[in-house]
Amino acid sequence: MRDCRIVFGVELDRERTLSYIRKAADGVAGVVGLRVTVFDPALDMGRPSDANDPHILVNLRPARAMPPPPLTAKTFTSTRDNAEVKHIGLHPQLKLRRDAQFAGFDDAVFVEPDGHVSEGGTWNLGFIDHEGTVIWPDAPVLPGTTMLLLQGLDAPKQITAPVRLADVSHMAAAFHECIDRCSYCQCARRREVPAGPPRARRTA
Repeated sequence: MRDCRIVFGVELDRERTLSYIRKAADGVAGVVGLRVTVFDPALDMGRPSDANDPHILVNLRPARAMPPPPLTAKTFTSTRDNAEVKHIGLHPQLKLRRDAQFAGFDDAVFVEPDGHVSEGGTWNLGFIDHEGTVIWPDAPVLPGTTMLLLQGLDAPKQITAPVRLADVSHMAAAFHECIDRCSYCQCARRREVPAGPPRARRTA
């Protein structure tokens, strides 16, 4: 709803969107992932200001195996364009994900030019300190659905605070989460940076 207003300048029809979701999910058994994409098929690259008639596309896909394995991530200095908006401009983060995988990691984690950790390519990143407090990076990030759900819990204690790359090795754990998975995450750059209980595993 918020992102449609930001991108197209109009409100998304909530009831119509829900009706499409119900239609797509009708008769589906088990657990699946559901994605809603909002787009304007009449968008003209020369006149993006004319795009104000958002259409709705609903996709279903099989859910990932649970629980997911721990994830290893390589850090890159990068900031997503319009980080607070969920959009389909994925080339920069997929390029870095590809680079990370060629370097032997599962994915990429973004670090701001000032050295503060922000998020993964398509997921939010959180940390747990040695007192059990969940720390969400205070940086340009997408307010993801799963992150917002977790932030709505009464326990454990949660805060939003700047997390420098140099702070990561002092955390008790790091975790990544998006709409269909949540697991421990291990971040590394050029030096060894452990993360993830019960015993930190180091990355060369």
